[in-house]
Amino acid sequence: MDQLPHLLASVQRAVRLRTFVRTFATWAIPAGTAGVLLALSQPRAPRGYVLVGVGIALVAALQRAASRREAPLDLVSYVDQRLGAELALVAAVEGGAHERTRASARAALAGKTAADVRPNIWRGEWIGLLFCAAALAAAFVVPVPAVPPPPPGTESITMTSTPALTRVTELPRAARDEAQRAQLERAAVEAETLRARLEQGMPRREALDALGRVREEVARARRAETPERRRARDAAAEALAAEPELARAVAERDLESLAREAQRAAGRREAADRERARAALTQAADAARAAGDDELADGLLRQRDTLDRRAQQADLARQLAEAMPEAQRAALGRQLERLARDGDAEGLTQAMVDAMAEAWQRLTPEERERLGSALAQAQEAENNQAAAEAAAAAQPPTADELEQQLRDALAALDRMQQQAGAGGAAGESSGSPARGAGAGIPVARQAAGGAGQGPGQGQGQGQGQGQGQGGGSHDGEGTRGGTGGPGRGGGAGVEGGETDALDADAELLGRVRPARRAGAPSRSWVEWVDSRGSDATAGEAIGGGPAVAGEGGQGVTRDPIPREYQDHVREFFGGDR
Repeated sequence: MDQLPHLLASVQRAVRLRTFVRTFATWAIPAGTAGVLLALSQPRAPRGYVLVGVGIALVAALQRAASRREAPLDLVSYVDQRLGAELALVAAVEGGAHERTRASARAALAGKTAADVRPNIWRGEWIGLLFCAAALAAAFVVPVPAVPPPPPGTESITMTSTPALTRVTELPRAARDEAQRAQLERAAVEAETLRARLEQGMPRREALDALGRVREEVARARRAETPERRRARDAAAEALAAEPELARAVAERDLESLAREAQRAAGRREAADRERARAALTQAADAARAAGDDELADGLLRQRDTLDRRAQQADLARQLAEAMPEAQRAALGRQLERLARDGDAEGLTQAMVDAMAEAWQRLTPEERERLGSALAQAQEAENNQAAAEAAAAAQPPTADELEQQLRDALAALDRMQQQAGAGGAAGESSGSPARGAGAGIPVARQAAGGAGQGPGQGQGQGQGQGQGQGGGSHDGEGTRGGTGGPGRGGGAGVEGGETDALDADAELLGRVRPARRAGAPSRSWVEWVDSRGSDATAGEAIGGGPAVAGEGGQGVTRDPIPREYQDHVREFFGGDR
């Protein structure tokens, strides 16, 4: 009977362990099922939550097993049954049993160990535990779907540099009347608010909407020309018929193009060509003044003065070029070509100063005196121009100047909208078409070069393919119907420019589309584009600069749309805006 307490303790432990296993298996089945269902219904949720059910099942099983305590007599009855003692152990434990009964109990316990009386721990519980393990594995194996991108326009953008909005905030100072000032002040307030929000970050869609509102406010501030001013502008454009580029700039209220074309005219090599442009500007100013538009007349006269001043600089530069070393002569020649082609005289003054240091020692006293007189005249013209510009800056802006500022502001806002819409990565096209096979149809930029007019002959055989007899002008005979053999471009026309080879055998398709130019948000042009694509090297558009050079009939040319057609289109789309 001494080993009976040991056997009873072993049975008690086994009962508790069995209770733990059964309880855990019972709770693990619903916990695993819930984990799988949650993983399927909420696939993006963290997968660690499925272990919460397992933890709850484990705690419940431990608590129930720890609280399981069997009555001693029940344990004795279980051991009696396992050993087949026929209640001898129960009677011996209860006391008062006959000696023969106690002997039977001792005989039943003889040589017995805990393994003989310990109850089975595992029955069908392993099925529940296996199901729980499979459910947990399935919950972790369910793939996590990719996070969908946010709805378009909801991502946040930040812009710390907003020059377009800064330009809008400065527009009210240039207003010509109170109504226009109030309109521009509303635009400035919108722009300032938007700039502050962009510095902190805001949703892209809201930024684009706010930019659209600012643009609408600026566009409403534009004023259509009165019939009287339009008649004066038409009269000035007619007086500039001999200078089509100047006439176009005047007709389109494009001050930047007007100034550029005036400086290009100043760079012409022949004095007769410069005088023709000067006379045309004078006649246009007289026509505008006669029609009652003094502002336009004064602006044309200022451009004439600019032409005179640049022409003096060009003449002086040519005189210096004749007396200077070869290297300096080439550098100055490039600046003269740049003036004639692009109307850009920024580097001319510095080039002249550098050339003077090299050339002065090579001049005779008579040449120095003549050159000094020319320098004095050029300096006087420069001073007069500076004084005139200072006086003009002190005056309120003219209608054309304000229109130019509004156009520039609208163009800057358009660029900012593109940048904001593209995530800050969009930039303006550099104007250089792609090269190589399969690069698509090249679209040439509008040439900023010399406005060659006449009979400049290339060095080609026949009349020159592409440019024909025209020295770069739209009026040349070869731009549309050039005939003859495969002439070689590169001939120098009256403007001193060179025309590259251009094959005119291609089938050209005409299409109309807006083309961005300096000083205006959009302007209409006709483009004749090779329908077969082009792998040509990109140059400048036909019209004064180097043409697109290619082979196999590739090429592009542009012509202005007739003004009558522009008026019809403007009326159809609801006005000049």
